Amino acid sequence: MAYRFSVILMLSALVLSWSAPTWSANLTESWYLSRGKSNLAIANYKAAIEAFEKVVAMDPDNLEARRGLGLAYDAQGLKDKAVEHFDKYLEQHPDDAEIALRQAEILSWSRYAYRRADSIKYYRAGLKHKDDVNVRLKFANLLATEKNTAPQAVEQYNLVLKRSPGNAAAFRGLAKAYAWLGDQDQALHYAQLARERGGADTSMSRLESHLMQGREPELRGKLAFIEQPGDGDFGLRGYVTGIDGKLDLTPFITMNIEADNEEYHHRDLRAHGSFYSLMGEYRPREDQKWRGQLGVYATQTKSADVAEISDSTVVGKLELETLGATQNLTYGFESTRQSDSFRSLMGERFQGVNYGRATLNSFYVNVAMERDESTVEYKPYIGWVSALAVGSNTVVGGDMRYSRRLSQQPTYTISFINDLHLAHYDKDQSGFTNSGAGYFSPQAYLNESPKLALRWNPKAEHELVLSLGPAVQFAKVGSTDGSWKGAADLTAVYLVRFNKDLYWRTAGAYTRVADVFTRFQAETILIYKF
Repeated sequence: MAYRFSVILMLSALVLSWSAPTWSANLTESWYLSRGKSNLAIANYKAAIEAFEKVVAMDPDNLEARRGLGLAYDAQGLKDKAVEHFDKYLEQHPDDAEIALRQAEILSWSRYAYRRADSIKYYRAGLKHKDDVNVRLKFANLLATEKNTAPQAVEQYNLVLKRSPGNAAAFRGLAKAYAWLGDQDQALHYAQLARERGGADTSMSRLESHLMQGREPELRGKLAFIEQPGDGDFGLRGYVTGIDGKLDLTPFITMNIEADNEEYHHRDLRAHGSFYSLMGEYRPREDQKWRGQLGVYATQTKSADVAEISDSTVVGKLELETLGATQNLTYGFESTRQSDSFRSLMGERFQGVNYGRATLNSFYVNVAMERDESTVEYKPYIGWVSALAVGSNTVVGGDMRYSRRLSQQPTYTISFINDLHLAHYDKDQSGFTNSGAGYFSPQAYLNESPKLALRWNPKAEHELVLSLGPAVQFAKVGSTDGSWKGAADLTAVYLVRFNKDLYWRTAGAYTRVADVFTRFQAETILIYKF
């Protein structure tokens, strides 16, 4: 019995001799950890750092000491040391939102710009566990400092607004982010909201002023002339006077209102008309535009001072444009008057029956592509022409333009342009008897016009645009074999800027259509921007 008791005592002594150093170390480590926490709590950061360093020296994997060291160094202003220990702590404990967000904020400073990606990573990790509006706003501001992360900044600003509607700082950040992304409508929208909420600073005022350039309300007065010489059936002379205005109702909606007065004559025919139009553009997204127009023509045609035709015509347009990086697509429907002759434009009585007043109604797709110095645009369409006293006439056609910049200098640009027009009408209604509506409607028509264009602006106040080239045309009318003709195409535009608010624009064009008619057009417009 005594022997067994002696063995137990010896074994116990042996165990105690092995465990005493470990027990003593644990006791020391716990004491320093407690001392560090106590000093951190009373803001005695130097003593806290000394205590936590002792713990880390004994146990590098002690996360509580790592955390405390990071906080103490941070409070002491020793940011490099704080970052070092926060990094090591977060490697083992990434779900600590407080430390992750503090590390994210430190790394967002300019001195740690090379660690911007880590700052973003820590912000995401911290906000996943602690959704704080002010912290998320800081995160959004960080994302907004570079264009490649600006879309993510927009997402974060919107999350801020869900939690804090009317947050002026978020509006301000969204305005800058959208401006950087090129979405000027959204940028202006949020710049205005920031101003309304009292969050506009000097930079925001400058941004709003910049975004308003080109959006100023406009008032335009115009005078236009048309001359198709000769006493033949396609002869036409007249002028248009009018006024129109443009106004942005919101950053996403632009409206135009137009009112015109028209006077035309041919032989002993005289016509007076008025035109009223409302146009609008709605931009719900950066890459999408809806455009619409509704107009009414009211006309009266006289011969020998006797009213023959008094009627009205409704025209309009509805189209959707989608914008891409290198290609824009437009789908639409349009109804426009045919101005080939007096009869097609204003109407004419023949043998007691009213003819003409032709309207082209067409569905179309317009594709515009740009690459390097070249632009290609083509517009296939299908529709019908309606006119008084004759049935509808189906038409299929297309327009195509290719342009390439040949030379660009500070004061001028030279380009090559090629225009191509194709059309096929089901019936020939070009005549002026009891079967015609007076608009050119061949069975087959082709017009190709290659030309050079010059844009010359020797001074900021002046700009001149000239384009000139030959035209090659093929027309097949009725049962004929068709014929080729040569013609020319000339356009000139001159713009003068008297000051930042007042502009004057005048333009002229010459067009030859087969053997049918030659047209001269001129227009002058005075533009005032408010």
